[in-house]
Amino acid sequence: MIKKHKISIFYIVTTLFWFSLYSYVPILPNFARDLGAELKIVGLIIGSYGFTQMILRIPLGIYSDFLNNRKIFIILGIILSIISSLGMFVGPWLAGFLSDVFGLKVGFFVIGVIGIIGAVITFKVANVHNKETVQNII
Repeated sequence: MIKKHKISIFYIVTTLFWFSLYSYVPILPNFARDLGAELKIVGLIIGSYGFTQMILRIPLGIYSDFLNNRKIFIILGIILSIISSLGMFVGPWLAGFLSDVFGLKVGFFVIGVIGIIGAVITFKVANVHNKETVQNII
């Protein structure tokens, strides 16, 4: 029963994690434009997610395997998700601290790093379930 309870909590946390990454993607371009960003800056902000994934996914995956402790990376991803959300949506209104679009640039770059943690979550799911059911889940 305890294992089933832990798995349920893990799935809830995973769902909230992915929701925190992608819930604002549809409104991000319009939000950036409202803050005064040019279209090429909007493209740079959105492209930084993929660029970050391209550069860091393999090294962080190797490091995760080396440490053999995926829970640390999942917790780090949740913490970065909170920081990124604050940077993207609170940052533009902090007087004198961040420029209008700077918070979005940093926030979406960090989201790229957070997205890498999704691969770690996938491996954690594979470790939680037996070999017969893991293919259906992933």
